[in-house]
Amino acid sequence: MRVLYYAPGGGVGHLVRGYSILRELKGNKELFMLTSSPYVHILNASAINIFKIPEERSGLKNSLIIKSIINFIKPHLLIVDTFYYGYYGELEEYLLKKSLKKIFIFRKRNDEESHPDLSCYDLIIIPNIKGDGERTSLEGKKDFIWSGYIICRTFNELKPVREALPYLRVFSSNKKIILVIHSGYPYEGERLFHMAGNVISSLKSENLIARFASLESVKDPCLAPYHINYFPLVELLTPVDIVISGCGYNTYREISMAGKKRIVTTFTRKIDEQYIRARNEKYVFTDSNSIRESILLALEDTEIPVTDHSLYEGSSVVANLIKKL
Repeated sequence: MRVLYYAPGGGVGHLVRGYSILRELKGNKELFMLTSSPYVHILNASAINIFKIPEERSGLKNSLIIKSIINFIKPHLLIVDTFYYGYYGELEEYLLKKSLKKIFIFRKRNDEESHPDLSCYDLIIIPNIKGDGERTSLEGKKDFIWSGYIICRTFNELKPVREALPYLRVFSSNKKIILVIHSGYPYEGERLFHMAGNVISSLKSENLIARFASLESVKDPCLAPYHINYFPLVELLTPVDIVISGCGYNTYREISMAGKKRIVTTFTRKIDEQYIRARNEKYVFTDSNSIRESILLALEDTEIPVTDHSLYEGSSVVANLIKKL
């Protein structure tokens, strides 16, 4: 069985969500992914065959490339992430093929008022739990399934402290580790790292260790020795005491699953609604003053976040549904 995951988009979200599902489909299936993400190299060691399309948004050119790839692969199952008719509307002819099984991974898009008829899909998956606050416009249109959160590692796959510390370049287990994470646009990461780094340095605490994680190299030479480029980063969270990050789907859910204290901010996205995840958070910052206050409060906070790990099994839920198709 040939499975193609359609995941265009310039960031990490679609790419990692596709990887999270496909890694659960080991066995007799040939796995393919179509993406435009500049971070596709993070999947080099996986068993997934990657087709990289240009990042430029030339609709006609990329539409022809995508169709050529699909015709070459001849998938038995097409999984479409977010863009129901394709990023350029180029999938319509494939969605009408009754011989092709089709699954849609639904994400609420801020750039559209409502979603079209999705009856061409055999399954519609919402990668959340019902009632978590994220909106959907699917009610009354077609049956759909709340899969739970789709992330690329389970709690049992996280590295133990002694294994994670060397990757974080930390060699003392009796200090508190603050990990600043960013996986979006590089300019956002530079700004976040610079602000958080200055605040943490100003605390002048010998008991604090700060690390900065992203898939991009950092421009600030002062931060470079403390920069971590590792995928999947969630594997290294066990020894971390506090995480500072945005509220993008993957990063936020991974931090939550790992049960870490978090200090969050929101970044504006066309598709994602980060503010919904942030609105009930204990520590939210918008500037240097609020991040400083949040760090000081979080360091004194003795409450340990409680996590229901069964909510984070979306990848295996989707994989089991695929096996039944």
